[in-house]
Amino acid sequence: MSPPLDLGDTIAGVYRLERVLGRGGMGIVYAATHLPTQVVRAVKVMLPEAARHPRAVKSFLSESWTACALQGEHVVRVLDVGEHRGLPFMAMELLEGRDLGAVLAERKALPAPEAAHYALQICEALTEAHVHGVVHRDIKPENVFLAHRPDGTTLIKVLDFGLAKVEAIAFPAGSATPRASLIGSPCFMSPEQILGDEIDGRSDLWSLGVLLYRMVTSQLPFRSVGRVGIASLLAAILKADPMPPAELLPSIPAGLAAIILRCLDKNRDARYGSAPELAMALAPFAPPEAAPTLARLKRAARSDLAPPVHVPRLPIPPVGLRRSSIPPAGLVSPSIPPAAATRISAPPPSKPGFNPTLWSTVPPPSRPGFNPTLWSTVPPPSRPAFNDPLWSTVPPPSVPLPPPRHGGARHAMAFMASASLLAAASSLGVDVPRTALPPSPATAEAGIAAQVRALLAALRAPERPIER
Repeated sequence: MSPPLDLGDTIAGVYRLERVLGRGGMGIVYAATHLPTQVVRAVKVMLPEAARHPRAVKSFLSESWTACALQGEHVVRVLDVGEHRGLPFMAMELLEGRDLGAVLAERKALPAPEAAHYALQICEALTEAHVHGVVHRDIKPENVFLAHRPDGTTLIKVLDFGLAKVEAIAFPAGSATPRASLIGSPCFMSPEQILGDEIDGRSDLWSLGVLLYRMVTSQLPFRSVGRVGIASLLAAILKADPMPPAELLPSIPAGLAAIILRCLDKNRDARYGSAPELAMALAPFAPPEAAPTLARLKRAARSDLAPPVHVPRLPIPPVGLRRSSIPPAGLVSPSIPPAAATRISAPPPSKPGFNPTLWSTVPPPSRPGFNPTLWSTVPPPSRPAFNDPLWSTVPPPSVPLPPPRHGGARHAMAFMASASLLAAASSLGVDVPRTALPPSPATAEAGIAAQVRALLAALRAPERPIER
């Protein structure tokens, strides 16, 4: 089938298609030049046969936008999401290297330290995704990319977060498509994924266990048998026990073999509870260069990146309804007596100044849903009583204030105002009575007022000509 777009086409006006990088069951990946920056990126475009399903298009866009939030170094970064001619697309960073599937096809098996190092980097990617509520659903060698850093070292990048869910929507089981029998990479699917149960991050840990098994033994733990093919494979995943890795590779460390088998426990409650927990178990088998990854995962294991706890929202009544019958969060319903309900028969506290007779006359609130039994348990206010002897020591306001002190900021301001007034009067040729320097701020204000009155009277004198 020909690609949905031709090389040289421009997507959304900014991505010019240069060459085809790869093709999957749901989309095709191009190398495309981002015209504003001239940076080459990878652009994945949904195939027309998949885009015929509105739910698949909606899921593709939703999962792509969610992947934009994943910014860790072990996750391929999604830079842009949109639609072109009715086909949704996502633009990602372009990686240089090859996927783990090609490496395993060439090398068959990997040494235990190298396999543990790769698994630790995948754990870090899964940790970030699970914190954001994203389950990968399709951890397999083709979705693990060995990218090259500028210094020549290898960096694991996990691809296609959440897109297996989109593919399942676009090509449901039993559909007449070439990919219908391969959706979800059955060799790496967890039992709960096969059964259609609700899945969480532990399903990804099962898939990672299958990948570890494959990396160190060169074999898959579950395989199809005879003509029934995929049916026998799914039955083996659901019912059969995997062959112990030590039987295929006697040199494998016993601890690493035990970790792999725990990941492949059919009871997900018996598996590792989180990716950081699995990473801590793999730490003894990792090489020294895995130290930075382990340090970050240790912080995650201390719940620095623990998945958020889902707290159900309290029901909010529509506008116009009374909310008095809805208890606040954390409080018991008014119809249920509180834990300290034994205080109903107890008298109120005998605090100083408290008047039991007066307290008994306070009527309870008459709000809808009010519970008199609950109201009777509310203790009286604990305000301190008024102290007459203490009040008698407070001097009344009629006591004269102490005599003002000479000097100070107020006195200096009065002096400056006087000097400014005299300078203004001199410039106008007005004779103003010059009083002595006021001894205090209070008399300074009186003196300034007198000088102002004299200046105004002089300005109003009829014999004085008006000067302009």
